[in-house]
Order: sequence, then structure tokens, then C-alpha cells
Amino acid sequence: MDSPPTSEFEFLDSDGRPIEHPTEWSPALLALNDDPGSWHHCYVTVNGVALDLQVRRIAGKDRIVAPWSRAGTGHYRLVVRTPRGVSSHDFRIRPEKLTTKDFEALLDDLHRQPTSISLALQAGGALEGITFKPPEHNSVATHMHRVRRAVLGTTERPGLANVLADIGRQPHRMLRTEHVWVKRERSRRPDPTRLVLALTRPDNLDEDQRPRSVVDVRVEHTLDVYENRLVKTYARMVALRLRTLRGVLGDLGYYPLVDEVDELTAALSKGIAQAAFLDEVGEQDLSRIHSTQVLIKIPAYRAAYAGRLEFIRQSHVELDDAGLDAPLENLPSLYETWGALQVVQAALEGAVAAGHRVTRQRVIHTSHGGFVARLLPDGKPALVTTSADGDTVMKVIPQRTYGKSGALRSISFSQRPDISIIVERPSGTEVFLFDPKYKLDSQWLEPDKDPRPKKVDIDKMHAYRDAIRTSAGERVVKYAATMYPGPSVSYPPGVAAIEAAPVRSVDLRSNLTTLTFSWLRT
Repeated sequence: MDSPPTSEFEFLDSDGRPIEHPTEWSPALLALNDDPGSWHHCYVTVNGVALDLQVRRIAGKDRIVAPWSRAGTGHYRLVVRTPRGVSSHDFRIRPEKLTTKDFEALLDDLHRQPTSISLALQAGGALEGITFKPPEHNSVATHMHRVRRAVLGTTERPGLANVLADIGRQPHRMLRTEHVWVKRERSRRPDPTRLVLALTRPDNLDEDQRPRSVVDVRVEHTLDVYENRLVKTYARMVALRLRTLRGVLGDLGYYPLVDEVDELTAALSKGIAQAAFLDEVGEQDLSRIHSTQVLIKIPAYRAAYAGRLEFIRQSHVELDDAGLDAPLENLPSLYETWGALQVVQAALEGAVAAGHRVTRQRVIHTSHGGFVARLLPDGKPALVTTSADGDTVMKVIPQRTYGKSGALRSISFSQRPDISIIVERPSGTEVFLFDPKYKLDSQWLEPDKDPRPKKVDIDKMHAYRDAIRTSAGERVVKYAATMYPGPSVSYPPGVAAIEAAPVRSVDLRSNLTTLTFSWLRT
């Protein structure tokens, strides 16, 4: 939460004028309102890092100041120690490149788009037999309602906080039979049905033709059963949802709800601590859940089962990205992930419209019993589609490196665009490249009020187009574009900067889909 204004210090811009707090990627000064002679008794840290204090003359007065280096979006805690005491102050640096509505739309897209991609994959023949609920805009109130019901329960059933405590007092166990090879003299219950195995096992007979080792039957109680795995995985999913929700609510400024999420997290954590036996339990693939007598007859397990069914019915495919835990701190990388997902979905929809079928996909994965979206930066195809006649293949590859060797290579330095769309036909190969960037390279190097690309930004696209070639030296890049929150600019032939504003993501994806369709139908 942003701290109220204070008389202990003030921020100044590079011209010495007072400002509320530094803005994104802009230099500033932190000026203490203390006697300049006491500067050696002062100490200032930002997020635990000490700032260098100095005395500088500003507007005709000596001031104790600390240079504020350029900083990105995020939360900052300022601790100030002076002869008058110690105090702390919190503030946020908000995005300069995105409006508040853009930021909210970005987070909404990152939560909804994985399910949209899953449905598009199904339209192309992938992920058969799985039912995905179409994504919808979920308000903060809707998300809070879901986690409240999961943790606290309803008037009809208890929530996880109480269920975990109840199950922890008397968890379900069952007998498990294991067959293990042991030395003959240590055998307690040799399995008579497996004596033949002992007699025919290589090098297992002694000089008297008796088996050295036999298969012994061991029966013991185990907690690692289906019902307990279901409870453990359900609790982990709710904990993950709470953590993600807290980051989003904090960055949107919904502080009372952040406090409520913290209370729900504490209640869930207490329940998990009371069910310590879950440490002995594995994970359950909850995409294949089914009822059992335990889940029906034992009240605590029945409540967990009912809550899990409700939670999964209301859930969609989740994006597996740790950056969602603190969106403001991770805005540049989240924006680039968002842009990459826009390209993937548009390429997929364009391919399906052109009559292609999905022959391989590595975007949607199973994890902890649910489904997650993940773009693996390993240079391998995340998506492969094939035309009906088998002549045309489209590959969508995140983070593909074009080095000195290979069928596609760079004739100069290694090149690594964020997303490559490679179209292979009997007549040859064509490559289309996209680089989503929250801030262009020129804007990181030297902030400028002009949002349009500079020479260094366009030169990078030209480098992609000109350097990436076949092993025979033929140019294959037909289109190279950067995607950023600024106006679209074309630099024919085949080089562009594309406006990628989250509030207009539908228009962006429509244009990208049209491009993909035209490339595949050429």
C-alpha cells in the first residue's frame, strides 16, 4: 500500500522539482529534510539495498540526497533512518507503457487465454475427450467467492480449513501388498505362486539347488491412497490460486481483499499443518477423479470430494508462470508471455481455418491433476499443424536459436526471436518471426516520449530477415515484426512494428490470424 506523504523526505525529478515518487525507468533524487551536517548519521535502504547519500546544492540550498537509479514497475519499501528516528514507507511504480485498463486486460487475458488455446486445439483435432469450459470474464468478486467456498465451505459442507483438520485426526488407510525379493533365511511369507521364479532366476540356486532369494509377501498399512492424494492435490490447487489471486489484487490496489486472501491463506495453512500425514502422500491426476465408498460415506472426505468437483467445474486451464504471483514486479516478462500466447492462438486459429489439423502440441500440459499452459523455451515446436493433403506443415517454435549450423541458420551472429512460425512446403520453407516487447530496446537504453520504434529496434528485425537463411544460403524470412504497446508502423518489405495493446487484444489476434491464414493459403 502506498504510504501517505511525509515531511521526512521528498522525491525530486532530474531538474530538482518535487514529485510524488519516481516513475518507471526515470532517474530521480531522494532528498532528506534534515540538517545537511547530519548526513553521516542518516541511512536509507530501498527493498533492503542501501543508497549512497551525499550533500548536494539544489535550488540554492544544501540537501542530503541519494540518487535514485532507473527502476521498473513494482512495489518498493523505503526505510529512512535519521537522528529523529527510523520510519518505513511503501509505494508503487506503475506502468508507463500501459494504462490501468491495459494492465487489467493483460492479467485477465493471461488467466483466460490458456482455455481459449485449449478450445482452439480441440478444433484442430487435439486434446480429444476432454471438456473445457469456455472462458469468460471473471470479476474479482467471482474469484473471491470461489476461494472462500473452497477454504471456508458453505452452510451445506465444511471447507478445506476444517476438512483437513478432521481428516488429519483419523486419515484413511488401507492395506498394501508388496512382493519383494529377500534372502531365503530372511523370508517371512514366501509367495508360493512365485517359487518358479526363484528356481529359474539366473544365479539364484546354491550348491544344494535351493534358491538363495525368494519373493516375500509384505502387507502394511499405507496412507498413500487415492482419497488422500485427492485431498492433497485439491489443497495445493487452492493454495496456488490464493497466491496468484493475492498478487493480482495487490497490483490492482484492492487492499481489503488482499487482507482477506491473507486470512484465507492462513486458515488453509493451519489446516494443512494439522494434516501432516499428507507429507507421505503423492499427487493425484484429478482429471480422472471418481467416487469411492470412502468419499461417499466419511463426511470429511465427502466434503473434500464435493468441494473439488465444484472447484474444477469452475476452473479453466491455468497459465504456469510464477510471474503471476507478483505481476507488477514481473510486468515486462508477463507482457512478452502475453504477446507470445496471442501469436500462438492466432497461428492455431489461422491454421485451422486453412484446413490444417494439429499433429503435435506442447502448449497444454497436465500438472497436479489439472491442466496448465506453458511455453517451453527449449527451441522445440510448441505446435505443429499439417494440411489435409500432407504437403504443408506449420511449426510454431518459442525461443528458437538460429546458430551457425542446421537446416536454418544465421550467416552472422546467433539470432533468437521470441516466436518463429515456420511453414514447410515441397517448394521450400518460409519463416515468419515475432518479438513481443513491453519496452523496445531503444526505450531501455534511453527513455524518450516518442513511443515509435527507433533505428536500433528496426535494425533488429532487418537482422532477422537478412541473416537467417537455409544451409544453401537462401533467405527464408518473409516477415519479422516486433509487438509492443505503441502505434503500428510498417517498413516494407516484410518488417513491421505491431501495436499490441491488451485492451484491443481481439483486434490484434484477428489481424494475426488473417496473416497466418494468408501465409498458409499462398
